[in-house]
This record gives sequence, structure tokens and C-alpha cells, in this order.
Amino acid sequence: MARYYMEKYGADVIRKLECDAGICETQGKLHQRNRFLRIRDTILMEFGNELQQEQ
Repeated sequence: MARYYMEKYGADVIRKLECDAGICETQGKLHQRNRFLRIRDTILMEFGNELQQEQ
């Protein structure tokens, strides 16, 4: 799932996931919010260096 988001959103992936998580939180969809944040954390751990190089 993390790779899918990386390929779809590129360097903006972290911002996109955090934005989506915030929307889910305001709607009370905490399970979905947590999923977005878990994907964000996975991307930061596994692909953090790649994201820094793209910026």
C-alpha cells in the first residue's frame, strides 16, 4: 500500500496522507485516519531517503 501511494503522489505523498488523515479525524473515522497515518509512517521509514532526494 505504501508503494502505491508513493507512485501516485510522489514527493507530496506525506502531505496528502496527513491531509486525508485530518479529514477522516474531523469526520470521526478514526480507523481510516489511523490507516493513513500508518501508511505515512511506513513511507517515512522505508522511503524517507528517496523523498528527501526528490525535494
